Amino acid sequence: MRNPLPMNLRGLLRSDIATTALAASHPSLEKPDRPAPVNSQPHAYNTLVVEDDVVTRHLLTQALRRRGHHVTACTTAEEAIELLSTLAFPLAIVDLNLPGMDGASFVRWLRQQPRGDHCYILVGTTSTQNDDLKLILQAGANDYVNKPYLHESLNVRLTIAEQQVIALEQRQQLESQLKSERDFISAVVETAPALIVVLDRNGVILRLNRACRDTTGYLDAELLGAPFLNALVAREDFASVQTAMNDVLMLEAKVPHGALGAQAPTKTSRAFESKVMTKSGELKYISWSASTVPNVIGDIEMVICAGLDITARFHAEERLNYLALRDPLTRLFNRAQLNRSVDLALDNVRRGIPSCVMYIDLDNLKVVNDSLGHAAGDRLLVKIADLLRDSLHDSDVIVRFGGDEFVVVLNNTSLDQAVVVAERMRVLFDNLVFRDSDRTFSASASFGLTRVDTAYSSEQLLAQADAACYAAKNKGRNRVEVNHADQTEIAQLHADSNWLAVVKEAIRDDKFELWFQPVVATNTRKTFFQEALLRLRGKDGQIIEPQVFLPAVQRSKLTKLVDKYVIGKAITYLRKHADLILSLNISADLLSDPDLPTILGEQFSTGNVEPGRVIFEITEEEIASNFTVACRVVQDLRAQGFRFALDDFGAGFSSFAHLRDLPIDLLKIDGSFLKDLVNKPSHRAIILAINEMAHHMGLETVAEYVQNEETFEILQEIGIDYTQGYLHSRPRPREDVPSATA
Repeated sequence: MRNPLPMNLRGLLRSDIATTALAASHPSLEKPDRPAPVNSQPHAYNTLVVEDDVVTRHLLTQALRRRGHHVTACTTAEEAIELLSTLAFPLAIVDLNLPGMDGASFVRWLRQQPRGDHCYILVGTTSTQNDDLKLILQAGANDYVNKPYLHESLNVRLTIAEQQVIALEQRQQLESQLKSERDFISAVVETAPALIVVLDRNGVILRLNRACRDTTGYLDAELLGAPFLNALVAREDFASVQTAMNDVLMLEAKVPHGALGAQAPTKTSRAFESKVMTKSGELKYISWSASTVPNVIGDIEMVICAGLDITARFHAEERLNYLALRDPLTRLFNRAQLNRSVDLALDNVRRGIPSCVMYIDLDNLKVVNDSLGHAAGDRLLVKIADLLRDSLHDSDVIVRFGGDEFVVVLNNTSLDQAVVVAERMRVLFDNLVFRDSDRTFSASASFGLTRVDTAYSSEQLLAQADAACYAAKNKGRNRVEVNHADQTEIAQLHADSNWLAVVKEAIRDDKFELWFQPVVATNTRKTFFQEALLRLRGKDGQIIEPQVFLPAVQRSKLTKLVDKYVIGKAITYLRKHADLILSLNISADLLSDPDLPTILGEQFSTGNVEPGRVIFEITEEEIASNFTVACRVVQDLRAQGFRFALDDFGAGFSSFAHLRDLPIDLLKIDGSFLKDLVNKPSHRAIILAINEMAHHMGLETVAEYVQNEETFEILQEIGIDYTQGYLHSRPRPREDVPSATA
């Protein structure tokens, strides 16, 4: 049905009758504009005009083009439907009274199409009846405009329509971006190597990824909807995991929405570990990180748990922890456990429970080793360890202290009872006959006893037991001697006073010497640095090794004096020899001095020696008593350029306890692991584990006491960075060293 021309248009038609007539007689002039891509320019719109009246259609088209629209015009709904099969329009202006399918029916059809809600529809109508206008909106139109089209009202409706089209396009873009992000996140979650489990705030599983299914063996249908605790946590871990999840869910009290000072929603997270029983019955160890996802008002919407399978790491750590405390040959405790056990015995004594320390030294192991080889000696040591385990109480702590030495902490045992135990063990050892390669040997041993007394430290008690054992050997072996603390203390003090006089005189008269032993790069066999070793030249010209006089120095707290002397002497050597890089052994007493960084900084600056040419060697056992201060001093010295090596790693103390926190550069593997390395796969495994751990921590490794080419080749194969030992050179005076760094 054609609408009568509005009065205000008739003058326009008269003045432009030729144009109108031409448009009426040549519809090709109303050829649709080529639709521009959506959003190709900010204010260009692809607009569909469905109007059967040629003049109205023409004038509406021109008005739209002046506003920047790309217009496609057609006369019927059927023609528009055909166009919409290949084109999309964000804006459609539809006449209500179309021939054939009317405008309302066309609007309903358009809204039913897959993307029908992506079009803003403006319906032109001559009706002003509320029922008709209601019908237009119920059909799905966004708005209507009265015909005949008046300039002002049409502009208002088109402005609103354009704004709504822009808003609709922006919403569609945001929805598309959101879908892309969701698809991306979903793909990342599904393909992530970590286990990912999504929970609701009640801990019920909403989603899990492929890694979770692969690790646990469960399918989605078996876990979705199940409580996380029941489905994926071993029963013994329920309490700790429940506590962790409760911590995650305990957000701070939220400020009411819109209240003054309200803060944006925050996330909380918590890390925890748990065991997971897989569908096949295998136990897995998982390290979880749980984080909350709040909604816009701060309420927890879900909890995301990301987990890493640390089963292999857990077993490796278990193995390393075992090896850190156990002797690999006998499976007895090693020296790392000894001081701890004696300290516990001291605690028991303070509570009125007596304890004793028994020191055992085999009398004939060297004979077995020399006669049948170290493999036979190892077999004897295993038999001795079995005998000790079978003959002592479970509460007693048995330690393999050295090559042929054992220490037993006899808990809840008086000295009189300990003497009976030691005598019984002596008889058992004496009656143990060791046969190997058609030869027979006695397994007798010497025993030393001391009562645990709180007046002494664990080190002093061990020294007392050792002294008693040494006395038993001196008195003919295969016997038990009891330490008498007063006599030992007097003798020790007398010996110490003699040595202290010698040491002070040597420092005063510069009688100490620094000898050097090279530390060699394993891959090139070139010297990396020289370790400076202290030697004392006696009055007869003989060289006295430090183990003779240093115990007296340590007991008398004079190590700091000796350390400062060594550092001063080292600066002299470094100043004279530009190619020299030295490592120096320093004590815990010196390293516990908070003023040490300042003192050394001034000393090296004055001596014009670069700190980078010095590596300080320390032992964890020495610095453990004042670990925090020592770490701070080490950090300050490293900041100046000095480097640090941790010496004797793997023996004598719980060497894994502080390694992570100790700021060092090199790790020197204890020489006990290098002895007979060729014939001891267990030692090779330990060295390999230590080397890999050190490299993962960014540390370089040094193997000490390398005596032969076979050992060196094994260390090369393992990947040890540097080696030190008699294979390369014995310690020598500086003048006998051809070059500090080859």
